[in-house]
Amino acid sequence: MKKIKNNKGITLIALIITIIILLILAGVAIRFSIGDDGIFNKSKTSAEKYNEESAREKLEIALSDCFTDKYTNEKYNENEYLDNILGGKGFAVNGDIVIVDGYQFQIDRSVPKILTSLGKGEVNDNIKIVVGQKTESDYTKSTLTAEITFNGTISKIQINGVDETIPEKDENNKYTITKQVTENGNYTILAKDNEDKYKFATIKVSDLTENMNIYTVKDLETFRDNVNNGRTYEGKTVTLMENLNLEQVCSENLESWIPIGNEKNNFKGTFEGNNKTIDNIYIKSNNNSNGLFGAISGKIKNLSIKGNITGAAHCGGLVGQIINSNSSEIINCNNHVNVTSSTGYNTGGIIGFVKNSKNIKLDNCKNYGIIISQRGDAGRYDWWSPIINRSDNNKLSEYWRSKNYS
Repeated sequence: MKKIKNNKGITLIALIITIIILLILAGVAIRFSIGDDGIFNKSKTSAEKYNEESAREKLEIALSDCFTDKYTNEKYNENEYLDNILGGKGFAVNGDIVIVDGYQFQIDRSVPKILTSLGKGEVNDNIKIVVGQKTESDYTKSTLTAEITFNGTISKIQINGVDETIPEKDENNKYTITKQVTENGNYTILAKDNEDKYKFATIKVSDLTENMNIYTVKDLETFRDNVNNGRTYEGKTVTLMENLNLEQVCSENLESWIPIGNEKNNFKGTFEGNNKTIDNIYIKSNNNSNGLFGAISGKIKNLSIKGNITGAAHCGGLVGQIINSNSSEIINCNNHVNVTSSTGYNTGGIIGFVKNSKNIKLDNCKNYGIIISQRGDAGRYDWWSPIINRSDNNKLSEYWRSKNYS
C-alpha cells in the first residue's frame, strides 16, 4: 500500500510538472506568434511590404509609359499631361506626391521616375531638414549634406530610396549625414520617426560633368572651354558624332585654335572620335602645348586630324603633351597636320611630349604630316622607348616623319 501511495505521489508531481511545462510552452508559442517579433506581425509586415512593392510597380509602369511619351508625343509635358495620365489610372496626384493603393511616392517629374517611397504615414512637421551641396572644383563629384533636427528618435533616413546609416544625434537634437554623388538629378532626403511619420527635402544637382555628344564646331568649342575652365571629364566619354571643319573659327585670317586642355586643366576622360575627321585646324602661337588637345591625361580613340600647327615647345598634331598620367591611350588615330616648332623642343605628329607619365599606350596610330623642328627633338626614339607601349614592331617613321631632323 505504501508503495502504491508513493507511486501516486510521483505521478501527481509529474502531472503538475507536465502542466507547468505545457503552460510555459504555450506562453512561448503565444509570444512567438503575436509578440513584437511574432509570426503574425512578421506576416503582417511581409504583406505590407508586398502591397507597397505592388503599388510601386504599378506606378513605375505608368511612369515608364510617360517616359516613352516624352520622346514620341509632342503633346507631352511634365505638368498637366503627366497629371492626366496618372490620374486616369486611378492614382491620386498632389504635386510631386502620387498615391497608389494608399501608398505615397515622390516622383521626379523631369525624368519621370520615382524618387522615394513615403509609405502610408503622415507628414511630421516637427522634423526639420536642411540640405546643401558642394561640388568639387573638377565638377566630377558633389557632396550632399543633410542636417535633420528632431527632438524625438529618427528611425530611418533614406536618400532617393536607399537606406543610410543613422548617425548619432548631437546635443542640439541634430542628425548630420553626407553623401557623395556623381550624377546630376534630384536627390530626396527622407527622415521617418518611430511612428512612420515622415518629412523630406529635395535638392537638385545640375553642375556635374556628364557624357557629351559633339555634333557641331560650337559643341567642340563648348567642350574645349569646359575643359580649360576646370572640367576634367574624368570617368566620362565625349563622342564626336559628325566630321567637323574648323575653317570658320580658326585660319590665317582669323584666330588660332585654342587647344583643348593645358598643364593646369587637362583632359582626363575618353574622347571617342567615332572614326570621324576634324579638318582645317590652324594654330600659330608662341605658347607651348599646341595641338587639337593641348594637354591630356586621358584617352583619345578613332580620330583623324588635318591642318597646320606652329608653336613653341611640346607641339603635336593631335596632342601637345600627355602629362601626369599612368594610363593614357591613343588608339586608331591619324595625323595629317603639318607641325612646326619654333623652339624645336619635343615635336611630333601624334604627340609632342610626355611628361611625368608611364604606361602610355599608342596603338595603330600613323602620322602623315610634315614635322619641322629646329632641333633634334622631333620624334626622338629615346623619348618614347621607356614609356610607350606599342603593340607592333613598326619603325618610328610610321608614327612620325621629320624634316630637318638630326
